[in-house]
Amino acid sequence: MIAIDRLKILIGVLQSSHYDRQLFWAWIGRHPTPTDWDKFQDKVKADWTLKAKILFLASITFSQAIPCALILNLKFLRRGEGIAIKWIAFRAKKRLQKIKFRMIVGITGSFGKTTTKEIITQILGEKFRVHETPENVNTLLGIAGWILRTKFQDGDILIVEMGAYRKGDITAAARFVKPTVGILTGLNEAHRERFGSLEQTAAAKCELIDALSPGRIALWNQDSLLLREAVEIRLADWEKREIQSIPYGRKDNESMGFLCEGAGESGLLVRIDRNQNKSSREADKNIPTFSRMLECRMPILGEHVCQEFAVAVMLGNLLGMSREEIAKGCQSVRPLPRRLAPILAPGDRLIIDDSYNITLDGVGAALEVLASINRRKIGVFAGIPEGGKESDRINEELGRKIASAFEIILLGNTPVAEAVLRGLKEGGFNETHIIRYTDGKEVESIVARVAHDNDCIYFSAYDWPAIYL
Repeated sequence: MIAIDRLKILIGVLQSSHYDRQLFWAWIGRHPTPTDWDKFQDKVKADWTLKAKILFLASITFSQAIPCALILNLKFLRRGEGIAIKWIAFRAKKRLQKIKFRMIVGITGSFGKTTTKEIITQILGEKFRVHETPENVNTLLGIAGWILRTKFQDGDILIVEMGAYRKGDITAAARFVKPTVGILTGLNEAHRERFGSLEQTAAAKCELIDALSPGRIALWNQDSLLLREAVEIRLADWEKREIQSIPYGRKDNESMGFLCEGAGESGLLVRIDRNQNKSSREADKNIPTFSRMLECRMPILGEHVCQEFAVAVMLGNLLGMSREEIAKGCQSVRPLPRRLAPILAPGDRLIIDDSYNITLDGVGAALEVLASINRRKIGVFAGIPEGGKESDRINEELGRKIASAFEIILLGNTPVAEAVLRGLKEGGFNETHIIRYTDGKEVESIVARVAHDNDCIYFSAYDWPAIYL
């Protein structure tokens, strides 16, 4: 393979690591020779952004030291990039200041950000013009560029997902957007490798609320134990700044006339009380219960999604939406791709595509759904990356969790696979029912061979980006 092709592979790896030099060098340490890189030609594809093109042109002459050239050029590029980001953000901020938004919502967390954003958008969109950041646009540069390309009007609602790759990222995004409502979706050990500790991860996510102006609203998911602990530490400071801190969750929502429950393969059942701002217990007893409640059935798996509906209903109430408008908005919500998405396949097989799920919390939610499905189950897993020093413990726990849920498990040959295997053995899983695989193409052939009619086939994050492999 020629040097140009290898340079393209390494640019793809660098992008997969979010241009993190430490992760990139760790990958080079595991794959030190050019022939090692060649194996990733079909697995890694560079996204030819302007940044990638500049790196390619600046590094193309260094055929014998491509990794060093890439990192050196990245260092110089970042100096100019910082100036460019400030200029783009300045222009976008000027544009934002000209629009009188009805509400600006900032969303962050270790999990559930995109699902929360999509459900809020679809429900509020029943009455208002809602603009949401596209998938994977969650950095200051990405948000600013999207704002410059989007047409807004006075009275619109703006929903911005915010990601963090290092300390201060969310602070910068929040100060730029200036949300009127900040939402913390949850906290877990995802991205521990980026931040070093759970405390640092919590601090990074809570930057959103720390950056809110006095009198603004903070909504946070009380079902997340780790987030609840992080909020309790900061609550007194938020109250001093007159931040309205409001918890939400999947349960105890009668006070706002909202009930939600899972119904197995049938999806979610949401009930909205017709009596605005009254619970079903407080409503007029002369009206039969069935006539008071507006029922919505949606093909969405997992009772944990009720918490996303709860926060959307809260926002609908704040914006003065009627019960009928909220119920109609709920009815329009559809499953998100790769997030517990049910797919009916030939042979009456139920495929659950959860391939975006890469956290223990997400797997736990999936297992709740699977427990309500009366079919033989096949699970496809690769393990959980970015666990840092806790990686072995996290993946052993994953193995123990899934051991009793599946009849057959396909396990990828990833760096954490041995830890998952130890957990499976501790959980009493039959080792003869474990099938190892190398890539996504091999998964397809194995599933075709072992699956029966009427099976349920669950796909977790089974095909990792090259940076993790």
